[in-house]
Amino acid sequence: MSVEESIVDAVKSERESIAMFEEMKKIFHNSIFQNRLDFIIKEEKMHIEILEDILNVMGKTINVEGDWKGFRGKKPMEIIQYAMDHELESRLLYVKIYDEIPEEEGELRKLFYYLVRMELTHYQILEAELECMVRYEECERYYPKIKEVKE
Repeated sequence: MSVEESIVDAVKSERESIAMFEEMKKIFHNSIFQNRLDFIIKEEKMHIEILEDILNVMGKTINVEGDWKGFRGKKPMEIIQYAMDHELESRLLYVKIYDEIPEEEGELRKLFYYLVRMELTHYQILEAELECMVRYEECERYYPKIKEVKE
């Protein structure tokens, strides 16, 4: 797979992330966590702009959507774990792109290193939230407004 194709995959992944985090905001009604999700959504949108700018410089215009399926049947802790896994997959995709870019293109490599670090930050935000939920086994007391996603 070429760098260009990997970047297109990254745009798709970022769009899926946005849809996933928007859905999480409907499930988790804790305002602090919702603010954190808003922060991540804002960053994911910025990543899409960066990636599309890079593709434009490469002479490629894309119109790709994510393929988000939803959280049906998942419990709150499973939802957060799923989101964490998604962020790790995005990070690995950026590592792959970073590794494929020639060293002569240092500025572009720096940009993808930045994206690698941002996906790790998103993972850590979600990880902290999951740790809070695990620490408080009675989630309903800590998160009185959590609702399980119905099938």
